[in-house]
Amino acid sequence: MSNQSTAKALPGKTDRSRYRPVHGTELHKGFYCDNNNFTNLEEIDYDGHLTQIDDDEEHLTSAGCLLRGSCQAFALKLEEILGYKAFIIEERKRHRFHAFCQAYLNGKKAYIDARGVTTSFNEFMEVAAEFVEEPFDIRRIDEKDIAKWRSSSDNSHEEHLALAEAVIKANIECYKID
Repeated sequence: MSNQSTAKALPGKTDRSRYRPVHGTELHKGFYCDNNNFTNLEEIDYDGHLTQIDDDEEHLTSAGCLLRGSCQAFALKLEEILGYKAFIIEERKRHRFHAFCQAYLNGKKAYIDARGVTTSFNEFMEVAAEFVEEPFDIRRIDEKDIAKWRSSSDNSHEEHLALAEAVIKANIECYKID
């Protein structure tokens, strides 16, 4: 990974701030536009950017974990920064999940996670389906969820929140619904 001094992603070949058509009448923007399986997101290197905690836990080195592994931190920070509602899609049987935010774009539901914004539920599910199989439920993230995530680690939840905030603020054009 390249060592970047900020949380800003390397430029893509397309403008991540503009909506692009996908699946007919649906729209997306953000890292969805890069056509490189989110490599530009994963290449945002955080080694040395956040306080390094000296303990036995594994810590962050890449923003890729905000899509797969720490999606809940990203959803919570997105709700805090941009005011979108944070949701969780979870399996009924095994309690595996993917966290994301939801808002409306031109009257359609928009799904927002570390990849950016999409109005295509099928496109959104391309990553969510790695964690969630049918039957599943979609519900708001609640205080019990947040308490569980905080208690699962002494340090990593706060570190993941800091990482999410840095990525969102540095790449805000990928996440703003306009």
